[in-house]
Amino acid sequence: MATLRPLPEGFRRFGHLPLELRLKIWHYSFQPRVVELHGRRAHYADAFRHGGSTPGWQSASNNPAALAVNTEARAAALRYYRIQIPLALAVSCQRPGDTVTHRGRVLYLNPAVDTVAMLGDLDFYRLSSFLSDIRHRDPAGIGLKRLAVSARWTSHGGAGSSIRMIFKTIFPELAEFIVYLFDSSLPPEDWVNGTCLLEDCAGTSVYKAFEAGGGKHLREGDKWMVIGKSQLKIMRLAFFSGW
Repeated sequence: MATLRPLPEGFRRFGHLPLELRLKIWHYSFQPRVVELHGRRAHYADAFRHGGSTPGWQSASNNPAALAVNTEARAAALRYYRIQIPLALAVSCQRPGDTVTHRGRVLYLNPAVDTVAMLGDLDFYRLSSFLSDIRHRDPAGIGLKRLAVSARWTSHGGAGSSIRMIFKTIFPELAEFIVYLFDSSLPPEDWVNGTCLLEDCAGTSVYKAFEAGGGKHLREGDKWMVIGKSQLKIMRLAFFSGW
């Protein structure tokens, strides 16, 4: 009878592989991600405290693990995740001036494959400014391809036509637009350095309620309207700990 051997804890000969093969393996480890960005509601004193700018974006999403493995992996990851979004430093209380840009805290992003789920205070001006900034930071000059926004932000009467106009005339590069069903404007309090997932929720009670209520403005006949280059999707936003 054959004896079962325990699985190895690691592949210790990885460093002896040819460089081209190692780089391909690193690249295969870079999977499309869903990352969240959130910000508090603007305060009347922000113009004084922030030099006229709106509060910065915050995020509890983790960055790709390859950035912290070794020099080779980090270099490959930096080529792939070609955009760095500066993040603000958050404190525990809500007051004017409580978020300032932290030079050492950024969120790495590949705008071609990663999806940004935007939480918190959001309006068309801030959304347009964010997408313009992503396009400006993109060495390829293309910008973000996949965006997710809260269903609460799309429930007013003119939301559908306004959103379609923005992405048709100003940001035509958008390939996928997602409306997520998640009530809070902030991620869970106990969720730090975790991962997000957009899950199919078609047929659920919350999906049907949105379809018959606030989502009516986003429909064309019996289908969801086309935003950017494809038909918009209604999904559920979930949060998980770890990588």
